[in-house]
Amino acid sequence: MTEFRLYQNFATTKQRRNLRAGAGLLTAILVLAGFRSLRFGQDAWRDMVFQLLIMAAVFALFLG
Repeated sequence: MTEFRLYQNFATTKQRRNLRAGAGLLTAILVLAGFRSLRFGQDAWRDMVFQLLIMAAVFALFLG
């Protein structure tokens, strides 16, 4: 529901495309980091948080 409201607030299709690409990228990073944490144990969760912070910064640059 929140995603739909956020999606409606973006006026241009270029911004919508950026939002969809950013969300897909964050989802892919989350899934890959989750698999890494399954493989390497609990220490990889710190890497996942670090990667999420980096991706959030990149996503903010795309929209910003």
